[in-house]
Amino acid sequence: MLRKVVLGSVGAAALIPTINAASPVMEKPSGPAKPPPMRPSELPIYEAPHADYGEYLQSNSNQEEVGYIKSTLLSPVRVVREQAQSLLQHTESIKHSVQDNYHEFQDKSEWIVKYLREEENKEVRYGAVAMGGLTGFIFGLRGGIIRRVFYAGVGTTAMGMVCFPEETKEVLKSNSNLAKQYINIAYNFLYGGNYLYYW
Repeated sequence: MLRKVVLGSVGAAALIPTINAASPVMEKPSGPAKPPPMRPSELPIYEAPHADYGEYLQSNSNQEEVGYIKSTLLSPVRVVREQAQSLLQHTESIKHSVQDNYHEFQDKSEWIVKYLREEENKEVRYGAVAMGGLTGFIFGLRGGIIRRVFYAGVGTTAMGMVCFPEETKEVLKSNSNLAKQYINIAYNFLYGGNYLYYW
C-alpha cells in the first residue's frame, strides 16, 4: 500500500511543469564601451579604443538638448505636416483619377470619330448628321423660327465636320460666298445702293 502511494506521488510530481529562470537580456551598447585603463606597453598599435570612446563622449555632449520653444512647437508642427501630407496624397489621387478619366474619354472619342469617318459606315454617318441637326433644333425650341434654324444648322454643321470633314469644308466655302452676296444685296436694297449682281 505504501509502495503505491509513493509511486503515485512520484508520478504526479513528474507531470508538474518546471520553469527555469530566463537568461538576462543584454542591451547592445549604442556606442563603444569604455576601455579599461592600460599601460603604455599594453596599448594596441592599430586600434585606438580610448580615442574612439572620447569621440563618442564628445558627440554625445555636442547633441543639443531640446529647448522649450522647440518642444512646444514640435507637436503642432508635426500635426500640420501630417495633415498637409495627407491632403497632398488625397490631391494626387484625385489628380490621377481625373487624368485617367480624361485619357479614357479621349480614347473613346477618338475611336468614335474613327468609326464615323470610315467609308463603309455611310448610313451611320448620315444618321449622326441628322441627329446633330435634330439636337440643334431641340436646343433652339425656346426661340423663334430663326433661332431654331440657326441652331439646327450649327448642329448639322458640327456633326458634318466630324463625319464628312472635306465635304463640309467645301459646302461651307461655297455657302459663305453665297451668304456674302445675299448680305450685300440686302444691304443695298435697304440703303439704296444701285449695284447689280450677276450669278
